[in-house]
Amino acid sequence: MSAHLVVRRAFLDDNQETMRKLIAALVEVTVRINSDKRAASAILNEQLREETGKPLQDRVIQRAMSRVEFTWDPICTSLRQSAEAAHRIGFLRKEAALEGIYALSLLKGVLKERHLPAIEEPRP
Repeated sequence: MSAHLVVRRAFLDDNQETMRKLIAALVEVTVRINSDKRAASAILNEQLREETGKPLQDRVIQRAMSRVEFTWDPICTSLRQSAEAAHRIGFLRKEAALEGIYALSLLKGVLKERHLPAIEEPRP
């Protein structure tokens, strides 16, 4: 499971250290979730109970968590594929202009600092 962190370019430029800390926290939490899915399942299920009044059965949430891998990688190809499909079916009238949409230098720096695998560069 991946998420896209979206900010205005001006905000990113003006808040490099804040964004680096946010990305570092995302990486840290992702590592923790993936390294102990049982504990993550318990936390998630408690939050579900608080929000909805009823938790899932432990076996249900643990089975679901065993099927997902959380990542800090935005998986850039998935956004392009979704945009192409949306254009193909007429949801988007023209092709999406995605060039330059990703600014990955802060994420790359955090991964390098933590000796974690690099992410794939988005294709133009």
